Parts: sequence; C-alpha cells; structure tokens
Amino acid sequence: MLAGGGETCSDVEHLQVSPALFGEVPSDTTVARTIAGITEADRYRIATALAPLRERVWAEADVGAVGPVIVDIDASVVEIHPENKQNTAPTFKGTFGFHPMFCFADATGECLSALLRPGNAGSNGTAA
Repeated sequence: MLAGGGETCSDVEHLQVSPALFGEVPSDTTVARTIAGITEADRYRIATALAPLRERVWAEADVGAVGPVIVDIDASVVEIHPENKQNTAPTFKGTFGFHPMFCFADATGECLSALLRPGNAGSNGTAA
C-alpha cells in the first residue's frame, strides 16, 4: 500500500476495491495496529530475512564489484496534516511534520536506512 503511493493506513481502501487483484485486504485499523505493533526485534528479523535477497540482487546488479559503493544521505520534509501527531514539529518550510534522514545506495536506489526526526530537525544535525 505505501509502496504504491499510499500516505496513510486508510489508503488501504483503494486496494479493497479490487479483490480479484489484491485478494482479501485488511481494514485500515488492522493495518495501523499491525504497523504500531512492530518491535525492534521484528525489524531485526525482517532485515535478517531480507539480507540474502539484498545480497543476490546486488550480485546480479554487479553493485560494488568494482570500486566503492556510493551512498546518498539526504533529509526530506514530510508534511503531516493534523498538527497533534506525536513527535511532529514546525518545519523550515512553514508546514508541520517530520524531517527524516535517509541513506540510499546510489547504484540501486535502495533505502539502506532511515531515521524519523521531528520537523524542526536540521539537515546536518545527525551523524549518519
């Protein structure tokens, strides 16, 4: 859902209109509860499960075979509409939201890491 352009858990309703394509789709409440329940241990298990796939993709893409792997570290403003969301703050663009820091593999565009930060965090305020 999020990979397809969804911004909130309620966007799952767009998948519910095509059961032949997506099958049984959970409610937005179930999606939100599932995401909120992801623990640090769950994230570690997901990363561990994805590691062999990442290794295979990088081998087939010949990433890092010659020379260094270049990473792109960048911050991005993510506007949040309700101002009372936890850990949000005013941004330098006059909006309200988050200012996450991302680290991408330049050769593949893969997001290697992300750090959620309040909207008033500076671009250079976090060591990568």
